[in-house]
Amino acid sequence: METNTAGIEGDRRNSSLRIAIVSTPRSGNTWLRRLVADTYALKEQAVYSPDEVTWDELPPRFVLQIHWHRINPFLSLLEQQQFRVVVLSRHPLDVLISILHFAPNEHDTAQWLDGEEGGEAKIFGASPCSPVFLDYATSPRAAILLNVSREWARSSRWFRYEDIVRDPAEALCRLGLSIGHEAYPETITKAIATNSIEKLRSAAHNQHFWRGQPGHWKHLLPAAEAHKIAQAHRAVFDEFGYECDPDESLSEDQADANWAEFR
Repeated sequence: METNTAGIEGDRRNSSLRIAIVSTPRSGNTWLRRLVADTYALKEQAVYSPDEVTWDELPPRFVLQIHWHRINPFLSLLEQQQFRVVVLSRHPLDVLISILHFAPNEHDTAQWLDGEEGGEAKIFGASPCSPVFLDYATSPRAAILLNVSREWARSSRWFRYEDIVRDPAEALCRLGLSIGHEAYPETITKAIATNSIEKLRSAAHNQHFWRGQPGHWKHLLPAAEAHKIAQAHRAVFDEFGYECDPDESLSEDQADANWAEFR
C-alpha cells in the first residue's frame, strides 16, 4: 500500500506549531528563523520586546525571534501560547566581532534588551584591537547580551550555530525531532537552498549576513585581547563548551590589516 506523503505533509502544515527562537543577538537567529519558517510553512516575526507581539492574535503556525531574558511574564506568555523554545549558542568571540561589524549598519541594536546597560554607539568605527572595543567586549552590556542564550539553554532546545553551519540538514532534522514535528528531507533541502547565507547576504541592506564562518575571530583578535575578553565571560564559555584558542602568532598589525580587508 502506497503512502500519500503529499497528504501527510499537508496535514502537518495545517496543524498548529509555534516556535520561539530566543537567543543572544548575532548568534544566527535570523538565519535559523528563515530556515524554520520555510521548512514548516510558518509565518514569522522578529521583535525586540514581548510588548511588540499581539499575543492574542497570533497565527497557529508561527515562528518568533526575540532576544529576551528568561523571566515572567514572558515565560508565561510562551507557555500559554504553546511555544516550543529553541536556543542558539555561538562562540562568544565570534558574537562580539559580529556585533562590532553589524552595529554601525543597524543602529537599532540599542533596542536589544531595551538598551539594558547601554548600547553599541561607542564602538561605531572601532576595530577589534582598539581599547574602545576591548572595553565594550568586557563590559556589563556585552555580558548581558552573551548571557541571553545561557539563561535559556538548560530548559530549552539548544543548538550550536557552528553545527548548523557544518550540516544544516542534520541540524534541522534534530530540531524536528526535538519539537515533535519531523520534516521530510526534500522540504529541508529546499529550505536550505532558498536560505543560503550567500542569498540572504545579497538581499540584506544592513550587513545582517556578513561572513558567518565559525572561528572568524581568530583572524581579528590577538591572543592577549582574546584571553582578556574570554576571562570576562568565562561562565558563558564553560556553559556551552567553547574554547579560547587564539592564533598565538597573530600580531596586532596583522589583525588590523585583516579587519580592513574583511570589512
